Amino acid sequence: MDTALRERMLARAAEVVNTLASWTHDHPEMDLDAREDAVFAHGQPLLRDLLVLVAEGAGSRRPGPCPSCGVRSLEPTVRPRTRPS
Repeated sequence: MDTALRERMLARAAEVVNTLASWTHDHPEMDLDAREDAVFAHGQPLLRDLLVLVAEGAGSRRPGPCPSCGVRSLEPTVRPRTRPS
């Protein structure tokens, strides 16, 4: 396991948890809709940041050639995959 990556992910999540805990404490009068809005407002950027960290953790990847046609492409092919006979 990549401990440094894990620590970066946990640190980012802790920021959001602390922000939401403070918001909850400071806004006890808010209804469920406002609480949901706050969670989504802070949760979506967290998910985006975690995705970036996961992608960075995977490193650079270059696809190999297609086993059937030999073409290298980052775009998926439109034709359906076939199973070998």
